[in-house]
Amino acid sequence: MNLGLFVFLFAVNGNFRHYHVSFRYPPWLERWLQSPGMHHVHHSYLPHHRDKNLGLVTSVWDRLVGTLYIGSPYEETPWGLGPDEQAHYSTFVQNVFGPFRDVYGLLAGRRTVSQKT
Repeated sequence: MNLGLFVFLFAVNGNFRHYHVSFRYPPWLERWLQSPGMHHVHHSYLPHHRDKNLGLVTSVWDRLVGTLYIGSPYEETPWGLGPDEQAHYSTFVQNVFGPFRDVYGLLAGRRTVSQKT
């Protein structure tokens, strides 16, 4: 691959990673370089997207450890908390103390908010 093209895609990837537009590369390129649309999967709350596309720039490590997910360019990737978790984080106090409560629950062997559904 041309070095200039790689540098261009690297810059595009960094600039568009968190935009709410699913900019995707051709599937053959997504096996090597994570597109911004692939990074959206990383933030999705859908169960089949959990623990996928953990890399920031390349897809190499995701391929090696089995976390690579290349979906359809038009696949829904809703971000943030799922509808069942929204009620647990709707106030300022819940947003400040809720993560500590959840971590305590994990350490104490209790179920987390996301497992109560």
